[in-house]
Amino acid sequence: MISADLIRKISEVEPHLRDILISILEEVEKHTQQISQQVTKEEFNELKEIVADLVEAQKGSEERLTKLEKTVAGLAEAQKKSEERLTKLEKTIAELAKAQKKTEQRLNELAEAQRKSEERITRLEKAVTELAEAQKKTEQRLNELAEAQKKTEQRVNELAEAQKRTEQRVNELAEAQKKTEQRLNELAEAQKKLTQSLERTNRQL
Repeated sequence: MISADLIRKISEVEPHLRDILISILEEVEKHTQQISQQVTKEEFNELKEIVADLVEAQKGSEERLTKLEKTVAGLAEAQKKSEERLTKLEKTIAELAKAQKKTEQRLNELAEAQRKSEERITRLEKAVTELAEAQKKTEQRLNELAEAQKKTEQRVNELAEAQKRTEQRVNELAEAQKKTEQRLNELAEAQKKLTQSLERTNRQL
């Protein structure tokens, strides 16, 4: 006979397992008479205890399964939240990628502007070098002109000195000319007086 305690434990098992256990116990009861000659009562009791242990173990398994289902549900909720976070993260990454693309485009524009600036700097440096060379030549030309100007001034000073000497000579000549003219005037006056004297002499003759 199946004990009440065993029946109670079997009733707590899931229906499909309960049916299997009941079928097993029915088979055991059915063949009890057949095996009574071969199996002792003690062995049969041990068998019932084993079945009871199996039922208890099944109950424990169901409890663990319930906990596992709760854990799985918690994991599913966590997974859902993780997926939501991943979705937000993917959106953020997409925005960052878009911003990165714009940054790279801006960097390319800056690099192009830098290249053009370097080209302009190169041209300006070349122009400055050319201007420095031209300035050097200009300074050299100015030095040459200054030297020529110095020589010109020296020549002008020499000419001025010569002109001064010439003017002095001219003044001396003018003074001599003046004295000559005065002498000529005196001679002319003497000639005039001599002529008049001769004329009076001739009239008296």
